[in-house]
Amino acid sequence: MMINASPWQRYMIEIRHFVGAEKQLLSLLPDSDEGSLELAEISRDLMGIYERTGRSERAVASAQVEFGIFESHGLGQDNGTANAYSDMVSSTLPMTSAR
Repeated sequence: MMINASPWQRYMIEIRHFVGAEKQLLSLLPDSDEGSLELAEISRDLMGIYERTGRSERAVASAQVEFGIFESHGLGQDNGTANAYSDMVSSTLPMTSAR
């Protein structure tokens, strides 16, 4: 039961859920057409998981896939394209310390 769980236990439960979700999403990749909007959606979901679990290189790679798909579909003015571009660029910027 998560209500009485320690912070460490809650963290481990959360990570277990992320790993399960990642496995499910990765299992969808072979059935997705390259360059499809479905693949863009899977890439966005994977990016969120990678970002949340501290795997920024994979998050950037997923954002690049998503952005490339949106761009190839001519969705330059689409909100999803803007989000993908923002995720891709902000993930590659150096971290600065708060002052």
